[in-house]
Amino acid sequence: MFELVLKPQLDTFTIFNEKENRIQVKYSALIENLKKCGPEKLTLLLAHNLHTYFEKMKPLFEKTIMTPSFMTIDTKKDAMILGKLMKSDITLEIMLLADGTRTLSELAKKLNKQISNISAYVNQLKKEGLLSNDGNGKIKRSIKGIKLNFENGLK
Repeated sequence: MFELVLKPQLDTFTIFNEKENRIQVKYSALIENLKKCGPEKLTLLLAHNLHTYFEKMKPLFEKTIMTPSFMTIDTKKDAMILGKLMKSDITLEIMLLADGTRTLSELAKKLNKQISNISAYVNQLKKEGLLSNDGNGKIKRSIKGIKLNFENGLK
């Protein structure tokens, strides 16, 4: 696990010294330390280093894993809700601008609208699963598009 996954991504690794303090070491020192570890300490070392790895890789995971491609609408109720949302020019503009590069205040400024107004629209779009925050206050689309198939009918 350390060599295949963590070594290519991390410059330093966490180990514990005799006083159980965490210290950062190079890969070779980690390997030496692992040889002296029992299963409990090995599990702890793996957990700490995996945590570091996931924190480093988090931006990549958020960009590639979290965004489904298309929302499929298959009920009349959902079609009506979506229709009401999308008939607004502001809603459409927000959806077009919500590419993960702007905060709420930046969206409001770009649209030349009050933050409170844009906030209300954004909250409604979030409630319907169309927008999300990226963790840094940036607003992004949760989907790439919406699919409404009339051939199959609506429930």
